[in-house]
Amino acid sequence: MRGAGRSQASSPITDLLARDVTWDPGLDRLERDRALPSAILEGPPTRPQGQTRGAGTLDALRANDAVPQDWATPTRTAQGKSTGKSLLDPQGLAMRIMPAEDFVQLWRFATEGAAADCGEPWPKDVIDQALLAGPHVSALTEAAVELLWDDIQYQVDAGFVKIVPESVLLAHGAPEDLKISRVAVVPQESRRDRIILNLSAQVVFPGSRRAPKRVHPSVNETTTPAEDQAAVKRLGQAAKALLGFMHDADPMWEVLWQKVDLSDGFWRMVVEAGKEMNFVFQMPARPGDTERYFVVPSSLQMGWMNSPPYFCAGTESTRKMALRVMALTVDSGIAEPHRFEEKCLSAQAKTEPAEPPGPLPRDLMFISQVFVDDFMNALAGPPGRAGQRAEQLWVTRATMHCIHSVFPPPEVTGHVGGKDSISVKKLDKGDATFEATKEMLGLLMMGEPGAGRRVGLTSKKVEKYQTAIRQALDSHAHRISLNGFQKILGKLQYASTVMPSMRGYFTPLNQAMHGKQPRDFVGLGKASEVREVLEELVPLLRRTVDDPSHISELVPPHLPHYYLTVDASGVGFGGVLLPCTRWLQPVVWRVPMPKKLESQVT
Repeated sequence: MRGAGRSQASSPITDLLARDVTWDPGLDRLERDRALPSAILEGPPTRPQGQTRGAGTLDALRANDAVPQDWATPTRTAQGKSTGKSLLDPQGLAMRIMPAEDFVQLWRFATEGAAADCGEPWPKDVIDQALLAGPHVSALTEAAVELLWDDIQYQVDAGFVKIVPESVLLAHGAPEDLKISRVAVVPQESRRDRIILNLSAQVVFPGSRRAPKRVHPSVNETTTPAEDQAAVKRLGQAAKALLGFMHDADPMWEVLWQKVDLSDGFWRMVVEAGKEMNFVFQMPARPGDTERYFVVPSSLQMGWMNSPPYFCAGTESTRKMALRVMALTVDSGIAEPHRFEEKCLSAQAKTEPAEPPGPLPRDLMFISQVFVDDFMNALAGPPGRAGQRAEQLWVTRATMHCIHSVFPPPEVTGHVGGKDSISVKKLDKGDATFEATKEMLGLLMMGEPGAGRRVGLTSKKVEKYQTAIRQALDSHAHRISLNGFQKILGKLQYASTVMPSMRGYFTPLNQAMHGKQPRDFVGLGKASEVREVLEELVPLLRRTVDDPSHISELVPPHLPHYYLTVDASGVGFGGVLLPCTRWLQPVVWRVPMPKKLESQVT
């Protein structure tokens, strides 16, 4: 197994498992030393004493740092502590393979719910003003109203939320901890619009002659941040990791990508009992409604500041567990099939005969990443090689069995009418099928060998970016709000990930925001430098589709082509140029200080 690492010395797979090393900065390095079979037995993840290595059965695996075999879950009476049912519910494989600390954390999420300290209760006048504000304007269109009621009804049927009429919610006054936030609908590219509970929206009291304007803090502003932020902080390295993997793989190898999505995301976790009233929101009125209706969620809400760290702790622990399973089965493969595995095989793998699992080849590289609810895997090896079915089944089985061990399917959770935790819709679209070209984290990753190893953007994404810029430039007011300008700049900065030459355009764009306040505007006058830059970037964006960047243009090499050092003094200038990864005749040069400059140098 060849290493996918960057800037680290060679390390056996057992060191990875012992330290849970993340590729630095490219993450998840699995490097196999076949001379160390005993080390695997001595490292943290191993089979119980007396078991035979290479059996390939998941039931035979146990980690030394997992919870003890006689550990008993403290009677799941705690399951009743949350009004909702957690669909994160770690099972036997997770109990045997995860580090004890990770498993206990997830078990507490499952039985007690996620902690939610959202600050002091709101006074009555604040609640009344929040009621007056109602849903966000984006949720009031006819299409948005239909989307919201359809989506919330699904959540009701699935047990994620309750719909309560105002006459019941406020029958005896405001419940303790009642906070009412605004629901919004955010447009999505090539999919249904996304519903977000805006828990960052403050409650605003308009000013008058008798009373000045005042603002009450939002739920997010008064929420105590989750203690464990490690998993969510790691999200920013996912794209960098995948690009680094592409760069490090042998240039003549093929890289095949896989993406396994979870369904229902944050909703699979619940908040602790008694905290649901912190997340209430008002539904938009339907034709014929005679009173207002409110949603009381028991699940984590998209828009709450602590939802990402709590949920990502679960998915990151799942990813690391899958790495441990793969490390322990690298010499055997995994015997247990998964019901979705046939949907994941590449075209070549489907043509290969089904054979019992066995050792994985030495000439193979692998990486695993997770971004919130997307599990992303890649395999790299010689194109057209035999045995790709076995490789892909090894990765797929480890990933999917581990997902189902943390987020079990409905037949395990008893979730009547619920979706499988692995998104079947995305499976049917081919997201989990191993392919050389696939959109990952918004980037079009192309894993062909040689000159074909490129990264770009999809046509739809580029057209969306270009439309946003043109709409700003076509404004009759010749200006754009600071918020709108920042959104455009964010899109351009992301595009520059795959076209570094764009970064040279950002100086005037950044300068245009200097000293601006949130309600200010950025000028787009016909003679402004900002307009000139944006006009030049519109056609340049198209190059990310027509001429994607080669991976060697995006990731710096481990070592430079040449070493160069220069210096200057009152005597003159000089330097040394030496070869590193590319040969040239070593050069030492020195130039005396010009006479006209000598007087200026002290």
